[in-house]
Amino acid sequence: MDLAKLEMFVRVAELGSLSRAALHYDLGPSALSRQLAALESECHGRLLHRTGRGVRLTELGERILPRARVLLADAQALSAEIGEVVGVCRGTVHVACLPVIALPLITRVVLLARERYPEVVIHASDALRGQIEQSLADGTVDLGFVISVSGDKTAERPLAVSPMCLVGPAGDRLTQNGPIDFSALDGLPILLPAATEPVRLSLAELARQRGVTLNVVAEIDSVHLMKEMAAVGVGYALLSMMSIVDELKRGILSATPIVNPEIRRSIYLVASTRKVSSLAVREVSRLIRQVAEELASSGLWGEQPDLD
Repeated sequence: MDLAKLEMFVRVAELGSLSRAALHYDLGPSALSRQLAALESECHGRLLHRTGRGVRLTELGERILPRARVLLADAQALSAEIGEVVGVCRGTVHVACLPVIALPLITRVVLLARERYPEVVIHASDALRGQIEQSLADGTVDLGFVISVSGDKTAERPLAVSPMCLVGPAGDRLTQNGPIDFSALDGLPILLPAATEPVRLSLAELARQRGVTLNVVAEIDSVHLMKEMAAVGVGYALLSMMSIVDELKRGILSATPIVNPEIRRSIYLVASTRKVSSLAVREVSRLIRQVAEELASSGLWGEQPDLD
């Protein structure tokens, strides 16, 4: 079976669109469709239903997709292993990033990787913590950024730490009078991610312990959208300082740290335990830690974590 065609099938299935997948391969939709038709001929059945709104998997496609992913991952791992033997760092490294927080970091990492490891491709995507943890668990990504709220326990040293803040529109009274007690959040209109997100669960438990009612007026699974809503006064966001530095500089938002207790968010880099780390994954991990330390030292990305 042609692995190139199999990869195209997986890409189309993930994007749900022939035209979007065609852009990825720099092909016309008709040319990509011919490649998929050839694969379907090899499989003796249709893999995709073409619709006016995109594509969806057939029953055969549903059965093949997970095995196709495993086969492609094995082929990539074999290529990387061969590269290691001959001393060449190559392959695709899938990195799941936290939205906004990882933006300055991952951009620098990609630039460095292009210079040092021209045969390594970094595939970056963004998601919330719960989604990243799931991707790490099922092996669909090699590396992922994970947030830990104060009180969570991990043996790893964080890449950076940042205080959690109450975030509101520019000129907001509450966020311009110095640090605010956690108890003062009682009844305030709050924007938080879905109830299943680990950060939301940690805050809910802290609120329960302190007898504080979190008045969640909207559940927003997008940091960018949450900041936009906070900027126009829909509700207050609870975000780390590192995620709003740019908006504070531009005068779009105002923010103040939450104290009593102080809530600190730590950023960790986690490798998937479902995969054997290739040389490319190890080198990209090293670059991420290097750049994170440089950014933390300059004050552009959180604070340097304690060494003890």
